[in-house]
Amino acid sequence: MGGSNTQARGVEAVRVLVGLKALAGKHDSQALEEACRVALTYGAYRLRTIRQLLKRQGAEQQQFDFLEEHPIIRPLSDYSLASLRQFRRERNHDERQIS
Repeated sequence: MGGSNTQARGVEAVRVLVGLKALAGKHDSQALEEACRVALTYGAYRLRTIRQLLKRQGAEQQQFDFLEEHPIIRPLSDYSLASLRQFRRERNHDERQIS
């Protein structure tokens, strides 16, 4: 947590590290490690987040695989430049018929 925190927040991270040291005196090290690990999965580098995780034992952020295909999602080829031009031609044709 310390290294990621200082990279993300710079000098301000020192206050968080001092706060972590204080939390280490109040909480068991395993619970504190777990809270820090979960906070890292969320990219949350604030002491407030770690305190909240210690209170409610938050779950780790889940990572989902990207779906390449899905029945309700159009394939990427539908968004090609050629299809865009065709759509514009059809729209212009429809607008001329209305006028």
